[in-house]
Amino acid sequence: MSIAIRRIKKEYLSLKSAPLSEGIVARPLETNLLHCHFLLFGELFHGTDYEGGVYHGVLQFPKEYPLKPPSVIMRTASGRFEVNKKICMSMSDFHPELWNPMWTIKTILVGLASFMNGDESTTGGITGGKDEADPTERRRLARASLAGLREGDKLAGEIFGDVLGALEEERAGGGWPPVRVVSTPPATAEAEAEKPAATPPAATPPAATPPAAEAISPEEAAARAAKNKKKREAAKRKKAAQNAAAPPEPPRRAGWEAGLAEEIVGAAAERDGPYVLAVAGVPGAGKSTQCALLAGEIRERLVGAGSDVLVLPMDGYHRPLAELDATKNEVYERGAEHTFDKAVFKRDLLGLRGGGEARIEFPGFDHAKGDPEPGVHVYERAKHKVVIVEGLYLLREDWGLLEGVFDKKVFLDADVDRCIEALKVRNRCIPGYTPEEIDARCEAVDRKNAEAVVETKINADVVLAGVN
Repeated sequence: MSIAIRRIKKEYLSLKSAPLSEGIVARPLETNLLHCHFLLFGELFHGTDYEGGVYHGVLQFPKEYPLKPPSVIMRTASGRFEVNKKICMSMSDFHPELWNPMWTIKTILVGLASFMNGDESTTGGITGGKDEADPTERRRLARASLAGLREGDKLAGEIFGDVLGALEEERAGGGWPPVRVVSTPPATAEAEAEKPAATPPAATPPAATPPAAEAISPEEAAARAAKNKKKREAAKRKKAAQNAAAPPEPPRRAGWEAGLAEEIVGAAAERDGPYVLAVAGVPGAGKSTQCALLAGEIRERLVGAGSDVLVLPMDGYHRPLAELDATKNEVYERGAEHTFDKAVFKRDLLGLRGGGEARIEFPGFDHAKGDPEPGVHVYERAKHKVVIVEGLYLLREDWGLLEGVFDKKVFLDADVDRCIEALKVRNRCIPGYTPEEIDARCEAVDRKNAEAVVETKINADVVLAGVN
């Protein structure tokens, strides 16, 4: 039995014992355990346009699971995602570089429900234009979803017939949205023993009929949802107005940019080819910001032909995802020294320094695809007098860049703890990650990389203060 099948079977058993009120049911196809079908409903969508909806989807796991992420597909119309289309989210196969092998089926499905409740545009989502479903349509689809699974989704009936039947029985004769059913932990024997003895009632009253307030009309439900939506939109407008009223915060300067720019312009004037500067530092030290500010200072001082500056990030030399070995955890560790193509990087820099080509194209990094993109940065010999190369590992001895490549090597010094904390905050925007998972990856991967980079500081010509 493969590792993937053993792991999936273990997760199925764990989910099987969860109460229905959690709103997550996941079961495999009997003919293919790697295809995990699921239902999302109930408390997951309380207070949203999807409240009361029952949504069928499938996780298609690769044979390499849990080292690689699954495809995520919704089969029930919701107005949020396209039906039978792969969804781009941080826990899906669109972003293997963000995948954490510790994530489980339940982690993925809770993340999917959270993502569904949000407004982020994504591949596989319904975003903009005439096809975008409005809140009324989403609520209509939610109300029709359970009957739709029974009548129009044969596979859902075969896999989840008992669950759909239980939900129908639970909702029989009720209003809309359905009465909430929230699981509560069972009382412990100790807690029961501590309760004061209750005086027995004179007579046991008949079971009370649920209050009428719990069964509301479709019109009332729509009005309530519209009111909640207005509140959310008002909060968004207030926040946007506050952001617009406040002037944008200028980039933080370290204070050495103007002086270094003067030095570089003077040295570049004496060279026939480009002046090439290396700027290295730990993750979060502010390399990109400081290089952009430095480039601006240099441009103000350069005159005549060849008066521009090219900033060349090392990010374009990430090894493509297809080349990374998931069995060695290289996808999760992306950003570590061994996940870059240092040989090609060195070849291209030597071509820049000693070659006679009038134009050289360098790769950049496409964050939407999570892979390098050729031709993003273009060096023109007649235009660019200075090239600033920035990255983590420029000063490593085993990269072979310390001699004959750079005119000056700068290391941006920064407090590693502060940089890691800043990365944790910055990465909060990644959908699908919990704060704990973001923090764990920053500690396990980014801190390890930072500590390795700090050791290369001794190879710099000058150490300057970073913004952190």
